[in-house]
Amino acid sequence: FVNNITYCNIVTTQDKEKLCDKVFVITGGGTGIGKEIAKLAVKNGAKVIIVGRREEKLKQVADELGDKCGYYVSDVSMIAYDIFFENVEDIFGMPITNLINNAGIYLDKPWCEYDEQDFSETININLKSSFFLAQQYIVYCKKKSVEGNIVFISSNRGLYGDTGPYGISKSGINSIVQGFAREHGDIHIRINAVAPGMTASDINHVDMEGNVYAEYLRGKRIILPQEIAEVVCFLASEI
Repeated sequence: FVNNITYCNIVTTQDKEKLCDKVFVITGGGTGIGKEIAKLAVKNGAKVIIVGRREEKLKQVADELGDKCGYYVSDVSMIAYDIFFENVEDIFGMPITNLINNAGIYLDKPWCEYDEQDFSETININLKSSFFLAQQYIVYCKKKSVEGNIVFISSNRGLYGDTGPYGISKSGINSIVQGFAREHGDIHIRINAVAPGMTASDINHVDMEGNVYAEYLRGKRIILPQEIAEVVCFLASEI
């Protein structure tokens, strides 16, 4: 009989301390899941920079969250990716520790009604921007010696074959996550994705304050963006 004893340190952390040394960049941060991630990250002590196309939405969130939230107005599909992180770093004068690739669009049409513009716009915003932001963030982390953390917001639509550009773009996201994680895990950059199902947000035209029961879903209810935010902030933490 061998008596093995394992010792471990146990600490408790207050909510406001969990992310106190983190600076987040959150794309699509003015509404929906991105907004809820920003709110929870600030509550847990982080500074956040929300990125989006609509300044009025970004400013509204920044005013609500106070001096720990800044914003950067840009269409993620047309950002100058190679200088983006240097630019947003100036907002707080601190290195960016977390990239949340959340921005996305969904066009609800039958497969036979999508045109080339629909396809290009969806792929550019959902997939192309996520790839190049992650690519340049990894370059930035290496340059700044930052142990970075990337979380992509994917979808369960990317876990099976699809005939629409949204599902196709999310399948691409899942491939990027696996590829980048395999390529860069040895340099202390963590890369993960969250793939929720139907979530109450503007993109799905569902009011999260309304009735989230949905008979047609296997779980019988729509997911709340706050629930996604909890998972993202856990992945972004050191806990």
